[in-house]
Amino acid sequence: MSAKAAVAASTASAAAAAGPSLDAAAVDISVDIASVRRAFALLFTIPDLPFQSALVTAVQYLSRTLDSDLRATNCFSGRLDYVNIFIIVMEIPALDSLEFLESAMPQFCKTVGLLPVSIQAQVLSNALVLGHSYTC
Repeated sequence: MSAKAAVAASTASAAAAAGPSLDAAAVDISVDIASVRRAFALLFTIPDLPFQSALVTAVQYLSRTLDSDLRATNCFSGRLDYVNIFIIVMEIPALDSLEFLESAMPQFCKTVGLLPVSIQAQVLSNALVLGHSYTC
């Protein structure tokens, strides 16, 4: 079985496990990944990365805000654009840095865990198609 077929099967089984409340196909991934990557590539050409600490803090606060919102509404259906937010954050080139791993990623992964399983599978499927590997 190819990697794409395995991801598709995983996505289908995850969507079935999530139940009828939300169809993963209803989520529109409208992020221009190429533009996001170009922007991050240009940003990360700045010597000494003076913005990295601020970026870590921004991801922490964003994750907390999304976490609170998802818990308060107890409903993801009105927040379909959140998938785009998660995909943009997952494109940050420095996610494997110690600062991100220790500070921002635990909260980010916790927040991703609040998404319906079908949506988690879709985000993961998108990341795998793009050639990334994550450990949330």
